Amino acid sequence: MAIKDSTILNNLREFNINELKQDLENALEEAFEDNQTAEASRVYNEIQKQIELL
Repeated sequence: MAIKDSTILNNLREFNINELKQDLENALEEAFEDNQTAEASRVYNEIQKQIELL
């Protein structure tokens, strides 16, 4: 039973992380959609990399 519970908890954790990543990506796109400077692009790309590392 404990193994099954652990698997369920791991699946929920992964689902929550994926949902969080999607929310962060959506917020990031919205925040940077009107700002097309080189600095904004650099910051956007750096944040995107950090989201991927989650």
